[in-house]
Amino acid sequence: MKADTITKDYVKDASIFADIFNYYIYGGRQVILPEQLAERDSAKMALPYGTDGAVVPVQKFRDVQKLYAAMTDGKVEYVLYGAENQSEIHYAMAVKNNLYDALEYAGQVEEAAKSHRKKMKRKKEQEETLTDENKKTPNTGEFLSGFWKEDRLIPSITVTIFFGSEEWDGPLSLFDMMDVSDPEVLACMDNYHVRLIAPAQMADDEIMKFQSSLREVMLFI
Repeated sequence: MKADTITKDYVKDASIFADIFNYYIYGGRQVILPEQLAERDSAKMALPYGTDGAVVPVQKFRDVQKLYAAMTDGKVEYVLYGAENQSEIHYAMAVKNNLYDALEYAGQVEEAAKSHRKKMKRKKEQEETLTDENKKTPNTGEFLSGFWKEDRLIPSITVTIFFGSEEWDGPLSLFDMMDVSDPEVLACMDNYHVRLIAPAQMADDEIMKFQSSLREVMLFI
């Protein structure tokens, strides 16, 4: 069995997956519970906007992605967590992960547009008696984009886990991949950072913050 397949199956376990993000986001505090995670399809199909409204299907395969749902201030909040496992250093990881997150958001916009079109079609066909909330007619901008003013995206966070024994010497941001030093140019650009877990660059006391068998795996590496 290939190393990538083994690590993918390992990280797919909800307890391991929760441990990764509890470490990275909360410093090891057990905030994300395995039972709060729902598996997501790892094939990312999005429809970026082409010329004259034409759609161009793009498909990418993530290693593991799960939807996290938790009650916050009396309402359910969602976050999409994605894990990318690397047995070798990927020198364009910032672009790779940025693309995954961008495709996720593009897909959410398309899903919102499909939902609105479906509701508007049903309204027209059935001439339902609608509540005030459902009586809304989209303005031109909402109609053209398919995404209405009150629509909201679910945040997507991607963490890369490096299972190699050497130090990660690849770029850790988009800016690291560019040969640009002009601060005024950089100020006009959005950087994207690789969120990385690499055991060779972690002290033992840092690795001890993991609460699952991932702790022993990281120490062994």
